[in-house]
Amino acid sequence: MSLDVPSPEDYFGHVMGADRKLVRWDRIVDYFMELDKSPMVKVTELGKSTEGNPFIAAFITSEDNMGRLEEIREKSWKLSHPKDVPEEEIERAISEGKAVVAMTMSIHATEVGGTQMAPELAWELATQPQYEEVLEKVVLLLFPCFNPDGQLMVVDFYEKYLGT
Repeated sequence: MSLDVPSPEDYFGHVMGADRKLVRWDRIVDYFMELDKSPMVKVTELGKSTEGNPFIAAFITSEDNMGRLEEIREKSWKLSHPKDVPEEEIERAISEGKAVVAMTMSIHATEVGGTQMAPELAWELATQPQYEEVLEKVVLLLFPCFNPDGQLMVVDFYEKYLGT
């Protein structure tokens, strides 16, 4: 689980969640692109926000699962739409499938905490050996920010008036 990506603290220059510190969405996206170098992280740009900012998702799982994402997706689909699926396929999907968990961070602009902690969560999962067993059983679909435009507005406003 070694990864040559700096920790969020090293990358951003402070502990995530530190008092009087907020990281802009563009820098968080840049950090997730660094995490994409890990065999356990796949970052995908799903499109652009209303104001043209990247809307991203990060898949975080074991290396083995990463190579089988389409198969895992198909098994999950069968379990959630079992009509006309033979019973043996359902049983196989249950026994061979993985839990797929989606986490959406900061849907409202002033909910800054989720987006600020997302780099730390992703880095820890991709680099810390104590999470290997979890990543073998789970595919995490992490949306670091569900409102990039609002996040930028809030951080810029905060930075403009910080200390006044």
